[in-house]
Amino acid sequence: MKLFIFIFSLIISTNGFTQQQAWCGLNYRFESYHLGLANKYLDKNSRKPQIIDEMCWRIGSYDARKLLNRRDSNGKCLVVFLEGERAGLEGDILNSKSPQECFNAGRSYGLVQLRIFAREQNYSEVGGDCIQEYINGKKTALNDYVPSPPSNNKLNFCYMAGHNDGVLFKGLL
Repeated sequence: MKLFIFIFSLIISTNGFTQQQAWCGLNYRFESYHLGLANKYLDKNSRKPQIIDEMCWRIGSYDARKLLNRRDSNGKCLVVFLEGERAGLEGDILNSKSPQECFNAGRSYGLVQLRIFAREQNYSEVGGDCIQEYINGKKTALNDYVPSPPSNNKLNFCYMAGHNDGVLFKGLL
């Protein structure tokens, strides 16, 4: 048992973003983390989400500094981060590029934007199909139905974002 605990703690300590996984991995905390990371990494003043976990925002900002220090001496990380962001905005969760850490951070940021734009019904950013699927997913959750998302990656993500919001905020909406 002690060996298992030692190996498990060693694995966790080698991961650069353990705080995010432990506390900021779900729902609005995930959004706060990745918006904080992108805000610092891209050096822009992004607006904070309507629902925010301030600690996850700060952890994301801290991890962005680590990402900058570790990978961006030649500018490749930024290019790959932006490619990942575009992939996330399309709901693409299967592809990856190197450096993978940069791509994954960008993709997560894109997925967060996709979720927020669908929630806020921002037609110019995600289109009417995504917003309609978000609404369908939320209705499914609020009515306690089993989710039945479409097969298209982007629309599937929009639907499940709505469904997850419906489950999370049931009784408050």
